[in-house]
Amino acid sequence: MTTPIDEKVINSKSIAFVAIMSALGTLLALFSVYLVPIAGPQVALDLSHIGTYIVALSGGPILGLLTGAIVGFLPSYRFANPAIMPGKMMTGIFVGLIYGLFQKINRFRDNKIFSVIAILAASLIGYIPEFIFTWWDTVYIVGLPFTTVVLPMLIKAWVEIITISILMTILFEIPYIKNQLERLVGSKIKLSIYDYLISAIITIPIFSITLYIASMSTLIPIDPWSFKPEVFSLILWISMGIEIGLISGTVAYYAYSKIRKK
Repeated sequence: MTTPIDEKVINSKSIAFVAIMSALGTLLALFSVYLVPIAGPQVALDLSHIGTYIVALSGGPILGLLTGAIVGFLPSYRFANPAIMPGKMMTGIFVGLIYGLFQKINRFRDNKIFSVIAILAASLIGYIPEFIFTWWDTVYIVGLPFTTVVLPMLIKAWVEIITISILMTILFEIPYIKNQLERLVGSKIKLSIYDYLISAIITIPIFSITLYIASMSTLIPIDPWSFKPEVFSLILWISMGIEIGLISGTVAYYAYSKIRKK
């Protein structure tokens, strides 16, 4: 029987771990974002996701999501774009979710080569939602020129993610570091349905609020590729329905687990 979420994932050790890795990510962002411009003021090196990836791969989607939110604050301020924060949160949650699924398979957990594949796959695939969100936000919401700003930004982002992914494979293959991380946040095999439900409950409102803010913004262009107000309204209603269903399901599952224990 799995233990409740507050006992297994959210505890004093995991909170301290998130705080330390968030501080690391913010410190790296401070040096890289401000000191390493690449293509004008809107494109700069951003290494803040190192903290996000360490937490997401070792602590799962919820802790990864929280770390992504914290490390996203400085880049959001630097580039005057609040959508950077939910984008980084997406990476935190998806990297944690995908790696957690890999870890449930014995081959990816016990075989060294497959373990490296799992880390690389989760790290790269987990970034795709943020990549799509960043493209949509910078082109259709902020209205940055694609060729001179957005394209270099997206290429630069993938170079960063590939580099960070390789770094994670090296880091997590060091037995001492891997053991210390498991002592802090537990084993990925222990991920329960609570991790997935609560991650979704936290993520959906953040994404919906971002969409709502975007829909109210005068920056949205009249373009066939952009979302229309009625589409935003439909997305928000669907998100609300999913959210209510997830919360109800989580409460019901928690009550069912308590009854079974008795």
